[in-house]
Formats: sequence, C-alpha cells, structure tokens
Amino acid sequence: MDIGTSYFDSRDPEHVVRDLERMKKDGLTFVVHTFSEHDAEFYFDTIKKLVKMTHDLGMKVYLDPWGVGKIFGGEPYSRLVMTHVMGRQMSADEKLLPAMCPNSPEFMEYMKKWVEMAAETGADYIFWDEPHFHRDGCYCDYCILKFDDTIGGSIFSAREDVRREFFEDSLVELMDRLVKLAHSKGLKNALCLLPRGDESYWRKFYEIRELDIIGTDPYWRGMEDDEFKKYFNYYTERVVRLGKEYGKEPQIWIQAFDVRSGEEWRISYAVKKAMDMGVKNFASWSFKGTPNMSKIRSDNPELVWKTYIEAFK
Repeated sequence: MDIGTSYFDSRDPEHVVRDLERMKKDGLTFVVHTFSEHDAEFYFDTIKKLVKMTHDLGMKVYLDPWGVGKIFGGEPYSRLVMTHVMGRQMSADEKLLPAMCPNSPEFMEYMKKWVEMAAETGADYIFWDEPHFHRDGCYCDYCILKFDDTIGGSIFSAREDVRREFFEDSLVELMDRLVKLAHSKGLKNALCLLPRGDESYWRKFYEIRELDIIGTDPYWRGMEDDEFKKYFNYYTERVVRLGKEYGKEPQIWIQAFDVRSGEEWRISYAVKKAMDMGVKNFASWSFKGTPNMSKIRSDNPELVWKTYIEAFK
C-alpha cells in the first residue's frame, strides 16, 4: 500500500522536517511536493533540500508542476502567463485567457527547463496534475494553424465535437511529449486526470507507454451524499479497470481540503471503497486537512487528517 499527501505549507527546512517526521510516523510512503513557477525561480536549492529530507526519512518524492502556466491544477499565479502573451490561450471573441496554450512553443520551452530542474532535485516521480484547457477552449493563432494543418478548415466553423476532440488531442500530445521527456531524464510519471470526459478520451492517455501511474481526484465539494457515492464509485471503477487493461497503477486522490463538519466520514468511505476495488495507491490533498490555506481550509483539519490516516488501519 502506498499512502501519500501533497505538501506546500512551508519552504523552511526546520519547519518542513517536523511535518515530514509526522508524515513518516503516520505511515506515509510518499510526499507530493509542489514545485510551482515561483519555487523554480526563487526556491530551487531549497526544493532540492526538501527532496533530500524526504528521501532521508525513507519516503518517495513526487514533484507537482503546481499551477504552472495554469495548464496544470493549482492555486499559484503564473508569471509565465503574464510574460508570454503570444503563448496564451484566447477566446473565440479574441479575448486573452489567463492560461498558456498547450500548443504554444513558449509553454513547451518552459516545461523543458522545468523537467530538467525537476530531474536535478533527485525526485522519483513527476506528478502531472490535472492538465486542462480553459473551459472555453482556445482560439489563438497556434490553435487556428494547427487545426487547419491537422484537421483542415476553420476551427471557428467546425462542429463542437470536432473542436472538443482537437483540444483533447492537443492535451494528449502535450502530455506524451512531457512524459517522454521526464522518462528520458530518469523520472517516473504519474498523471491525475480530472474526473470528467468520455472514456475514449482517457484511453488516449493510457496509451502513453511511459506513464507509470494514472489516477483521478473525484472530490465531493457541494455534493449530496448519494451523489458523492455515485460520482466517486464511477470514476474510481474507471481508473481501476483501465489500469488493469493497460498495465498502469491506479491512484486515487482523497479530498482533505474544504471538508465541512460532518463530512469527514466520506474520507473513510472513499478509502475503503477504493481499496475494495483494488486501489493500493492513495494520496490526500492536502497535508493535515489543509489548515493554512484559509480559502479551502477544512472545518476541522486535524479530524480530517486523523480520519484519513485511520482509514488505512
């Protein structure tokens, strides 16, 4: 059983080591350290220390491109978005969107450097966190030209399902390149797919040979109990079934942020249900019930963390 959590509370090694020691004591086997654009620019040597500290305690390390380019999931703001206007996504009515375009060479150039830095830290895995387009899709010059080259015609006049598949395939192509790059640097790869989209779309990611782990994060914010159970079970079953078919290890993320009082039982339910389905790799977002990011702080962070840890006993 692999049990982990994401971590972004501190960059002070004296503070972090106490948190890592608690994780080890609580039975965790890996830590997902966030590695944002801000970290890469200002905290790189510190991140290397945190990776070593985690390894010294016998836990594996995943590095997460947290919020990078706003293509990957996460709250951090993106300097890349602010400084590379030509590489940003654009709406159909020509408004710049707050995210880089997966088809832009500017984004790929940055990610090559990011992967090189990640490899230099000595981490074990890259955790590719929820790659996605802006909800409205992208109609920048790169997408317009690529659509015409690969499919033919105007992206603006194409059917909605054709446009959707184009955006999906663009993300798959991006991840294929990044996963292969990370693999060539000696890193393993874990991918978290957002719990949405057709199974045919997911299968395209499963066909990437160098992906070792594929999971999802069926969080339950705003759901009623029955809706949560149905939703969680549906996407967990998909991850397990496709994992067996393609030889990928399934991973399930457990909500440990913004957990309202009285909802803590859902953590136990999710862990036990996924275990019954055959999942042996779990992670929580995030450490100790996310007590310090006040926007998404759980009502009772310590109880959330205790519930998560005890669910595996």
